Amino acid sequence: MTDNTLPPKLEGERLEQAAAVYFQGTRQRISGLRAQYEAVADGTWLDIVDAKTSPFQTSQLVNAYLSVAIDHLETAVRVLEGPVPMLASYSLIRSALEAASLGLWLLDTDEVELAASKTLQIYWNNLDENRKMWNATMGRKPDYNGEMMDLLQELHGKLDVDKPDR
Repeated sequence: MTDNTLPPKLEGERLEQAAAVYFQGTRQRISGLRAQYEAVADGTWLDIVDAKTSPFQTSQLVNAYLSVAIDHLETAVRVLEGPVPMLASYSLIRSALEAASLGLWLLDTDEVELAASKTLQIYWNNLDENRKMWNATMGRKPDYNGEMMDLLQELHGKLDVDKPDR
């Protein structure tokens, strides 16, 4: 068995052990990918994208998402190896999958403008969700939110891409 595939018809403890091996291998591959993007060298593709989205940097998002995926996979392995309820691993696995997917989605283009657009859309969505949460819990909009959302729209307006409906 390699760390990329689970053998068929495993159950119980053997399945948990195989899953742990699989998740550990996946965590190591994501760690290797993250290491490639931890330091952004001047003039690289990611540096150019970061310049178009500053202060909302693609490199920060990629590293954050991949770090979340790594941490959640490592924790899922520990859950599978220890006396923790088996269902506890599902939210860890889901979060790892979502975070890794977003990090890879940001990197999944050679087009600088498209990568910058994806970055700005993620930051805008995060701020919009923050605004909704703040409104629900505090009964008012956060003070900084509008200015940052305006800046995101301004930066996105400078890109040569289709504009999202807002």
